Amino acid sequence: MKKCLALLLCTVLVLSLGGFTAKETAAAGNPAKIYREALDKSLQGDAVQVNTAIDTAMKAGGLTISLRTNATIQMKGEGDRTQFSIVISTALPDGEEKLGFYYKGGYLYLDGGPGAKLKVRAPMEAAGMIVNEFCTPTAPTDALKNATVKQVDGNTVITYKVGATELQAGAGDVLAALRDALREEGLTNVKPLAITGSVTIDKDGRIAADRAQVKFSAVVEGQTAVCTSTMTSTYPAVGEDFAVQFPADLASYQEMSDLPAA
Repeated sequence: MKKCLALLLCTVLVLSLGGFTAKETAAAGNPAKIYREALDKSLQGDAVQVNTAIDTAMKAGGLTISLRTNATIQMKGEGDRTQFSIVISTALPDGEEKLGFYYKGGYLYLDGGPGAKLKVRAPMEAAGMIVNEFCTPTAPTDALKNATVKQVDGNTVITYKVGATELQAGAGDVLAALRDALREEGLTNVKPLAITGSVTIDKDGRIAADRAQVKFSAVVEGQTAVCTSTMTSTYPAVGEDFAVQFPADLASYQEMSDLPAA
């Protein structure tokens, strides 16, 4: 179980480094302009859905542990009329770990599992800040210098690679923020090795798929481990209406008088 918890933290690291690649694309010249315009178009309007899957494998001492994390984001409306649902689930050998964030009717709902279902009245601005604490990494700048753009079957495909030297220099803030949590679970000497990825933009100028593979090494319980994760995001039903999906038991969540500390 210790290695599974370590692997789960590795997945958090992948999410953070995935944000690193996405934000770096915004500073990479012409490919960045294409990517940013496509991302803006994919997220425009008051109805957005994003599905992300992360497949992770850790190899250490002849043992391989695999794990899949899925994240589903739905957001609709503006201001305090906004509704959103963010569900992150990870399949572990002894069950599923699930984390949920919901916003509806001026309430922020937090689902950390049985006995940890809470709600608090909050304006959308405050609710968004809480979600950002969990879901938005801090990214360095000026890393993707070798992105290329090609036309494939009428779609635009951007491919990129960030090497170990560049990545380790640029991801220092991310690693520093996670260092204590990683150490508590037995992970030390975490070193990003490479990120490669591609973004497919459809004929309408919207992102159809965003794929990144992150590879890094770490020392886990005294053994050197190499972790490889592939993260794929898709944007279904862009521009189409949909109903945000909420748990049926929101009314049973325990109310708090103030937002939890970040």
